[in-house]
Amino acid sequence: MYHKTQYAWTLLVIFILCLLFLYILYFFQIGNNPVSSAAFTVFTLIFIAIGILFYKMTTIVTKQEIKVVYGIGVVRFNFKIDKLTTVEITKTPWYYGWGIRYTPEGWLYNISNLCAVRITYEYNGSGKTVTIGTPDPENLREAIKSAFISNA
Repeated sequence: MYHKTQYAWTLLVIFILCLLFLYILYFFQIGNNPVSSAAFTVFTLIFIAIGILFYKMTTIVTKQEIKVVYGIGVVRFNFKIDKLTTVEITKTPWYYGWGIRYTPEGWLYNISNLCAVRITYEYNGSGKTVTIGTPDPENLREAIKSAFISNA
């Protein structure tokens, strides 16, 4: 029904620049206390792991659920369509940032923009709110609404 992938270009550029800086520090042994092989290896692996886990965010809407999948799919979140109570388009403030965040409105899953769709759903007898960032909020909202209607 709906499948949209967004790439974290800003994150990737920052990580590449950090890795380049780290490589320069290590290979040229700059400073009074140069970077050790162990530190170089650990930091390189951390940057690569974070990059692989969060380089993109894919939002998928099926008739049964909404899926938010980061990177290669290790980090993922699912929300059942039949538990939804509200769906609305919203804009997230710039200071909420990108990534997986807890905000005053609930959880935010965002990777590259300020447009979003906020959903409220029932979980263990109480209402929970999730905001999903997207460059295409109208189509995401319509896909969720149409999945909800076909599921009812």
